Amino acid sequence: MKYLFLLSILISSTLSFAQTEEEIPYFPQEKIVLAECAEMENSNCLETFLREEAMKKLQSFNFKRHFRDITVNDTISVYFGLKMKSNSKLSIKDSYGSARIYAKKYQAKAYKKHADLLKDEIKKVLFEIPNVQLLNKKLDKYAPRHSLNFLFKIDVENDNKITLLNGNEHYEGGFIERTPLYPGCETEFPRKKSASCFQLKIQNHIRRNFKYPKEAQKLGIQGRVYINFLINKEGDIENIRMRGPHPFLKAEARRIIELLPKFSPGLRNGEPVKVPFSIPITFRLQ
Repeated sequence: MKYLFLLSILISSTLSFAQTEEEIPYFPQEKIVLAECAEMENSNCLETFLREEAMKKLQSFNFKRHFRDITVNDTISVYFGLKMKSNSKLSIKDSYGSARIYAKKYQAKAYKKHADLLKDEIKKVLFEIPNVQLLNKKLDKYAPRHSLNFLFKIDVENDNKITLLNGNEHYEGGFIERTPLYPGCETEFPRKKSASCFQLKIQNHIRRNFKYPKEAQKLGIQGRVYINFLINKEGDIENIRMRGPHPFLKAEARRIIELLPKFSPGLRNGEPVKVPFSIPITFRLQ
């Protein structure tokens, strides 16, 4: 029986390709600050503003109406990603604000139905940010990532009383990040060519090593396997997880991923970091 397989690669991290570590001016970090605090050393006034405004939005949100089953044990994650248009202009179009309730019941249809309402409420904070300035600006090609994440617990039975869960984490500035490098892609490419090289190498690896399981062919088993894994700080594959229609297909997907070579690890401000990847492979018989 003839067969074919389809694959696509989704890089689930937000790391961007950059040049070699020695050439990148990591420090001092590029930092967005409120203009009124620009002269203050180690100012975290932007972080304070976003946290307080997010709390106001959450306190005024009607959780009892839209998330009736929410409890004080459910965690709400509020996330902001900021992008500057110039040294003194925030790009609202390219920035974003989001919120998510981490709870077992989050997947319920009722929660999904109203999830966007909560996100939209948090997005309003972006339009309320006063004048800002960009300090220690890096070249555009380094694309520093500015993000702030807050975790809250909310007691809806007590006037939406809010408890901040991650008060010890602070915004230090933009991070310059690089994805893991597949062997053979180490040369310095423009950003798009670097990403294309990585994906092409992965696709070629899967094509070279792919074998449609004989048992699956005999039984006519086909479908899509979703593979998630990490490239760790040493550049090795770890924590392979899969979701698919049959163990035969999942076993083949695991075998292929385990054959991947050692990578140059992803970097965050020059320090190795773990990077998650997702690869869906579709097994199809003809």
